[in-house]
Amino acid sequence: MATSVDDPANSFNNVPLQHDCWSVFQMPAFFEAFKLQQKTVQRFYQLACELSGKGCPLGDIPVGMLDPGRNFFSTFFLGVTRLLVDSEKYMPLYAMVNQSMRAWVTACDNILDDEYKTIFEFNIPGQGNRMRSVLTLMLAERVLVKFTAEEFKDFELLKLVQEKSFHALIPSALQECEEEGEKIDILASEVLLRDVHQRKTADLFAATLLLPIHLEKPSEMRVMHAKSGLENFGMACQVIDDIKDLDRDIKMNRHNLVAAIFVENGGSPDLLFNIKNLISWKHLPEADAKARKLSDGYFRKAFCAMEKLGLTLNEHFCDAVIDLIYQLLRVPRVK
Repeated sequence: MATSVDDPANSFNNVPLQHDCWSVFQMPAFFEAFKLQQKTVQRFYQLACELSGKGCPLGDIPVGMLDPGRNFFSTFFLGVTRLLVDSEKYMPLYAMVNQSMRAWVTACDNILDDEYKTIFEFNIPGQGNRMRSVLTLMLAERVLVKFTAEEFKDFELLKLVQEKSFHALIPSALQECEEEGEKIDILASEVLLRDVHQRKTADLFAATLLLPIHLEKPSEMRVMHAKSGLENFGMACQVIDDIKDLDRDIKMNRHNLVAAIFVENGGSPDLLFNIKNLISWKHLPEADAKARKLSDGYFRKAFCAMEKLGLTLNEHFCDAVIDLIYQLLRVPRVK
């Protein structure tokens, strides 16, 4: 492999993220999480190749799959999980569950959005991207089963992993099911955040905690802080994503916070839905500014919760993380 898991710093060569990822990953909890994440990605693809065989051959790990920016969220989830639990015993399992769920979510998004973001490089004939996404779902599930069976040799644990990893994704899946193919109304921003984005993204970010909570039974107070940290971080990211995807969401008849704020503040829905030219957050400056303020508030709640888990933070670090998220989501940050 081109990237060594023994020295995470090597992964930052030629990555256009300046110092931001490294400022997060050099913290002990996240440094170890990043090493584990890279090791997990390599193992994930190794097992996938073993399972797919000659009947459905795979190429090498897709370019960039080991990059720090590509693995920021997985690393972040593992770092928060490690702050929550008392031992390292199941951390490799949690990492593989997260990696598999990541593949499932990407494959489902591909199908729903009629696009193809690569998880596996299938060396198979034809241009059937939807079928490639179905194969991704099938293969990622089997990778998780194979890993759990080989590493832990515990049938009861395997059953638990399958059950919890499925139930962890249900809230987000049900929300997508409600939105798919339906003509949606523009909701009040408060309702959208509570009834849509909470299930769509906040619950998805917190899904990574379901298995460790069940297996290791940390205190209710620590669980509350960990969930709050991940859920609020997820909400902050979703708001930024809504800023980026304003035009796309309008065209695809999907919920969008910037659009909701615009209409809530007296803007005409017809301007959103009938405009012939590309509309972006730049065209709705007041709604954009309010959305960014909401995102900042969610970030602050997330940082506060993580401090209660034992992570020592300062203002510079928090600001660097917010800068990084804007950069990863490809939205210019306005200060």
